[in-house]
Amino acid sequence: MSTIPSDVVDLLSRSRDLVRYLQSFVPESVAADLRQSLIAHLGPDLHRMPVVSDDYPIVDRPNLLLALEDFLREQATAHVMLGVAEQLFSSPRLAALARADTDGTRYREGGIAYDTCSIGPDKTMRCPRWALHLVTVHDRRCALLLAQPDRLKDDAAIGVDVLAPTVEEASALLADLRTRARRLDIHRGQVLSFESSILKTNLTFPRLGRVQREEIILPAGVLEKIERHTVGFAEHTARLRAAGRTIRRGILLSGPPGTGKTMTIRYLATRMTDRTVVIVTGHAMSGLSTACGIAARLAPAMVVIEDVDLIGEDRTFGGGPLLHDLMNEMDGVGEDADLIFVLTTNRAEVLEPALAERPGRVDLAVEFPLPDAEGRRRLLESYARGLSVEGIDWDRIVASTAGASPAFLKELLRRAALHAAMAEHRDAPLVVQQADLDAALAELQESGTLSQSMLGFHRDDATPKKRRRAPSGLL
Repeated sequence: MSTIPSDVVDLLSRSRDLVRYLQSFVPESVAADLRQSLIAHLGPDLHRMPVVSDDYPIVDRPNLLLALEDFLREQATAHVMLGVAEQLFSSPRLAALARADTDGTRYREGGIAYDTCSIGPDKTMRCPRWALHLVTVHDRRCALLLAQPDRLKDDAAIGVDVLAPTVEEASALLADLRTRARRLDIHRGQVLSFESSILKTNLTFPRLGRVQREEIILPAGVLEKIERHTVGFAEHTARLRAAGRTIRRGILLSGPPGTGKTMTIRYLATRMTDRTVVIVTGHAMSGLSTACGIAARLAPAMVVIEDVDLIGEDRTFGGGPLLHDLMNEMDGVGEDADLIFVLTTNRAEVLEPALAERPGRVDLAVEFPLPDAEGRRRLLESYARGLSVEGIDWDRIVASTAGASPAFLKELLRRAALHAAMAEHRDAPLVVQQADLDAALAELQESGTLSQSMLGFHRDDATPKKRRRAPSGLL
């Protein structure tokens, strides 16, 4: 992950100082002093009261806000929320507010700025960047502050400060919030994807789509083996746990692009709907610790590491610190944690043996080969469902697509339908004929090596180079 240059960091630091200097010229009549609001709520001995703090990963921001709303609804007899005059880079923490004036700093009340946070597919909620809550619970008073994260940091956290008459009261409130946040966790049962951007790792909520068993076309016994190691374990978790058996397990799915690895993961998610699915792409591994933490607390869960070869390469050939992070995370969760780790790769031969061939990390390695003639026939029949076809010589198409992946065959039928749609009258029913399939196949086979590789088409003379053998299946 890229880092911010030191000269940029220095410039930002100087800018913060400039903002603070300019704020000292704001007239006192512009807005109320936040410290005076704290004194009015808690009394003149404000500076003697303890401040207890807690931090939440930025992905847990909605959970924290839901927990606070739940607490205020159930416990608070009075409540006021205040904002701070906009700070360019950061806003004060509660300890700074309590001692303001003693060091010449003044913080003024201002409007509350909100961010829009995603909480699911097409679902959002408003999240305040900074908010000071003056709370009364019966005859006891306290102040709670939610501090905005530093947006320049990849590991940004939400700060929670509580100012109360005693440490015990402040600590109890924070513990109560954390309990509520776990109970109300919006991530439970969802599909979460950690993806990298320029400065940080983002959490998104993709729609995987449901996949039925008959849509998965693999060599005999392959899908059954995967089901036994995932769905089978899930159905018998309680009995296995009672017998002292390890519940955590790891699976490696390897094979050329387009051979069905991602579709199989979607099928497993369809079968195990009560399981949270956490997806981490290879370049977003800086968020691995947070992703595994979410999966562990929301178990049962399935953690999917896509293209694991990007960070799990054999240490002889340059495997780096992210490889160690992955192995530590897989080892760090307890053996009784109901977690499934699914690793995918197009290059199993370059993986670090300590990752790919060690039971306890990867207990089952499954190869997804390119389909043989019978497999291609079944795939073509599956992808042709819903289309009207006439006069197709399927034997010729099967013979002409040796080396093609399922993804290639699916694209072949899509393009054939497009050819038919463009050739026929707009009002006529769409019917795919042999000429449409021939034209689509010629177009794909003449599209260049890169396009064919992306669709999973491998010519017979294209033998991949291997550094060493691929990992074998383990049971």
